[in-house]
Amino acid sequence: MKTKTKRNEKNSSFSILVVFLLLGLIIGGCYCFYQEFFNSDTGSVTVVSKMDDYPYYLNSNATRLYKKYYKLLEEELKDSKVDEKEYAKLVAQLFSIDFYTLSNKLTNQDIGGIQFISPSLQEKFSSESKNTVYKYIENNISGKRTQELPEVKKVEVSNIETVSYNKNNLSDSSAFKVLVELEYVVDLGYPESLELFFIHEDNKLVLVEFGEK
Repeated sequence: MKTKTKRNEKNSSFSILVVFLLLGLIIGGCYCFYQEFFNSDTGSVTVVSKMDDYPYYLNSNATRLYKKYYKLLEEELKDSKVDEKEYAKLVAQLFSIDFYTLSNKLTNQDIGGIQFISPSLQEKFSSESKNTVYKYIENNISGKRTQELPEVKKVEVSNIETVSYNKNNLSDSSAFKVLVELEYVVDLGYPESLELFFIHEDNKLVLVEFGEK
């Protein structure tokens, strides 16, 4: 009986040890997963600048080109009398850079340029983008993505004009049509010419339509 009892005690001790080892492995695995996907510098994008009285902001993962035009827009909008043509030109450039630079996006949910879209169209724009341009972007929260993605290296406005716009219950007799030319770090077949339409909403210009030219 004593031998049997000792054997049972050993089995019980061994079982407890196995349980603790398994718990240790689970906790360690969870910690590593958290560090890898939720607490890494790569997986964290923060807003580093916001404009007063306008819905524009600058993210920490913005490219050098985007930062350049963001600063120009910031300076333009600080003026007591904003040059609307220049304003339209700059937001067209910023949208084009951010939307078609996919290399700095963490996932296919990270839609660029959305801050320049009319609020009434943002949800539709985001949904359509996830199923088209952004559909095949691989997750890069861990910072280990090897997928080659486009980065805009140059953006120029080839034409800008005032037009009358009236579509989808949105209208403006002094809207702007802007033609933009894009160049990429590597040519991966993304659009090089865009046509964008901006209308007035309150004190700002918002993008209501764009497409390849």
